[in-house]
Amino acid sequence: LLCGYYVRRFGVDVRGVRYPGIISSETLPGGGTTDYAVAIYYEAIANKRYTCFVREDTVLPMMYMPDCIQGTLDLMEADRDRLEHHADFNMASVSFSAGELAAEIRKHIPEFEVTYEPDFRQEIADSWPESIDDSAARKEWGWQPSYDLASMTRDMLEKLGQRKYVDIARSLGVSAEDVQAAADLIATLDPKPGRNFTKGREELAEWLGVRAAAGRMVPKGFPRNGRFS
Repeated sequence: LLCGYYVRRFGVDVRGVRYPGIISSETLPGGGTTDYAVAIYYEAIANKRYTCFVREDTVLPMMYMPDCIQGTLDLMEADRDRLEHHADFNMASVSFSAGELAAEIRKHIPEFEVTYEPDFRQEIADSWPESIDDSAARKEWGWQPSYDLASMTRDMLEKLGQRKYVDIARSLGVSAEDVQAAADLIATLDPKPGRNFTKGREELAEWLGVRAAAGRMVPKGFPRNGRFS
């Protein structure tokens, strides 16, 4: 409503869109209701098994990240004169059940096994629509997704299969999320922690000397007899 007001009152070019669940090979699942559709790919490659937190027949609207990015750019570049709506577009791509997703993955990994243990997120999923009406986006700025379930699955498995942390997860028998969390933590560490305590050359003058004198001077702060009691 607020965006619509600014469009009508001040002529501001405001554009907005609602997304379905987004599936990406670049971002690990964060525990949200639609994240089973991301985690299932990681675990299929790493451990060839997955415990799904929604029922097998649960259907939700999803979209692959490349479509999400391209669609957003298309909206940004759309001719304003063609837009009847502004900040209330829906973008849809493909709807599928958890079971259909698992079956598609098995076409590439036949030994993949899935068990279904619905938790509190099942109630949330049941409250959501199985599909989204994006007819306005298709009509006004030509929105058209490029990926369906089959092509998305093929691309996801190919990309994830190239990630080393998936291989690490498989070898350790842990989840890909655990490996990525460890990698993220390691990335925050300083590979040269001594740099915080390194003194300048002038401060190290007492430690430096000609080769003949090496070892004769007691370092500053050490006992004169060179012994700690």
